[in-house]
Amino acid sequence: MKTELTVVYVGVNGNSNLGKYFYNYDPAILLVEDCECPITFTLSEETQPHYKIIDMFVAGSGKQFKDIKIAEDGRSISFVDINTKKQLISLSILVKDTKLGNLVNCDPQVMNKPPN
Repeated sequence: MKTELTVVYVGVNGNSNLGKYFYNYDPAILLVEDCECPITFTLSEETQPHYKIIDMFVAGSGKQFKDIKIAEDGRSISFVDINTKKQLISLSILVKDTKLGNLVNCDPQVMNKPPN
């Protein structure tokens, strides 16, 4: 499952870092219905090269994610969702604007719905 993440500096009226940045996921919601599902979040072509994924934080996942890897160039992060419990997982992908030194918290919606 692949998702594109777009991050841009807008100065005001954004949805992260006190409104300075706007981020968007495509697709906006990930509904995971397969076990051992590989997931990759990639910064879109519209996202300037000075934005880098630097970390991922998860709360309430019940250890549903494994094999978390950030690409060397910081443009993507991948992991495997074992998907053994039906739940909404709180996830944050942390992006750094290396030009301005700011951090951008980008939180997608990930819903696990095991096949059985």
